[in-house]
Amino acid sequence: MKIAPFLSIFLLSACAPKAYKNYHVNTNQYHPPLVHQMEQTLAKHGSTDNEEQTKWATDFWNNFEKEFASYKPKKSVIHELFLITQKEHIEITVVGGNWCSDTKTQIPRLCKVLHLAGLDESDFKYFQVDRNKNLIVPEGETAKAKIKPQRVPTVMVKRNGRFAGIVVETPKASWEEDILAFLP
Repeated sequence: MKIAPFLSIFLLSACAPKAYKNYHVNTNQYHPPLVHQMEQTLAKHGSTDNEEQTKWATDFWNNFEKEFASYKPKKSVIHELFLITQKEHIEITVVGGNWCSDTKTQIPRLCKVLHLAGLDESDFKYFQVDRNKNLIVPEGETAKAKIKPQRVPTVMVKRNGRFAGIVVETPKASWEEDILAFLP
């Protein structure tokens, strides 16, 4: 009889989603792959000799977890997005400024939507720009594209390799509704 609670905990942990396999030592929790990828990108941005970039990356990450946890997307829209991401190839490219208040607020919310919608982390790219909107390339990497947005964040959505839509600074309705509108 006393083994039942232990057995149920074991079974529940065995059924835990694969999305939480990335352990984050500082917060003692597991992060979804897309969040883990974002954390790794920010770590690269914060590991430069540029104190200002390091501060931006740290501030961005400190705000990221709070915004990610507090955002409550519409479940019915997330379900529709999930169905699309399971049969279509959706890619999201974000150009943000870790110094920018819209980026600090909106990108964690977007990441939560994309995680819940089942977007594969390999289909999510985040590029950081400085205050002059010039691409910041971490040491050891090369710029893959010439990116110079007018405003940040700029979020580009592709469906099956074709441009589907763009959101600049903030979504019109919500992240989940705006992205779904691009994917009829």
